[in-house]
Amino acid sequence: MLNIDQILDELLAKDTYKKHFRKYKKSMVTNLFKQLRKKCGASEVDDDQLDFAMRETVRSYTSDKMSAIGVFRILEQYLVDVHGANLTVQFPVIDVSNSFERLMYLSKVLQVADKSVDDLSDELWVSTRTLEEDLARLRGTVDPIQICGIPFVVNDVTRGHGKVEFASTVHPLFLTMNITQVMTMLKGLQHMAQDPLMATYAQVSASQIWMQLSTYAKERILYVTDALMAEDASWYRSLQWEADTRFQTESQCSCTVGCGVLMNCLKNGKSCFVEYQCDGGGVVFYENCFVSFVNGGTREVELRCDSGTITIASAQVLRSAYSKEELI
Repeated sequence: MLNIDQILDELLAKDTYKKHFRKYKKSMVTNLFKQLRKKCGASEVDDDQLDFAMRETVRSYTSDKMSAIGVFRILEQYLVDVHGANLTVQFPVIDVSNSFERLMYLSKVLQVADKSVDDLSDELWVSTRTLEEDLARLRGTVDPIQICGIPFVVNDVTRGHGKVEFASTVHPLFLTMNITQVMTMLKGLQHMAQDPLMATYAQVSASQIWMQLSTYAKERILYVTDALMAEDASWYRSLQWEADTRFQTESQCSCTVGCGVLMNCLKNGKSCFVEYQCDGGGVVFYENCFVSFVNGGTREVELRCDSGTITIASAQVLRSAYSKEELI
């Protein structure tokens, strides 16, 4: 057990305070320690009680939470070094005072329904009210954040049994690259756009990258491609595309043209309907299909459908859809 009153008094003593908390105002540290004592509820506490008290103090702290966390990091180290404590506090992994950081963190962790708002509150040391406001911003219902002038909105947020989940996984990758790196990535996406299964995803990804480039970068890429590499730059010029939001769900990246929905159906186990051109020139419809396998090398797709298991060439898929009505 630790005598928290005695330990905090030690740290507030002039010499000890100067040694450990030089960069923090004493009034702030004193106030934090006062709140910590209240949260502990007793002078003698064990490691779990102190961990909980630190978390609750930061969660209710209305000033700079990262400064409060910094103070408690020092307290934890002091307890380990001076008092031989076995304390291992799980401090937040991001700057929780930064709303953008919180939103990016939430967009990454809410990809499986295994966390509730209370779980996230324990993890990030912020109130459930703050997290509800963050989720509202992510859904776009309240003041969505903007990235390069375009809202970052995730509409498909589901809640059930106290858990929160995104219906479509979100991966915010805001990369900083030089122009040659950008060209390399775009050329790779241009190559993938020739694959019927990946075409829409590659085109949308390339357009989202192109949107973020400066006018100078766009002009430079077009000039280098046209004049110095003797390649056709028309594909780059076709990338000018206006999106409503920064994030496009897999459904938004799907279309009825060609293999437009097949990769989404493969990944998420969804059923689909396929209009297919046979080798002899005739057209056949496959109903209630499940994509069971894709061969990227041969560009063949294995389907399980009403007529059994078949293998088709992706280049010969005329249309695909989630429902029969979309192909009528």
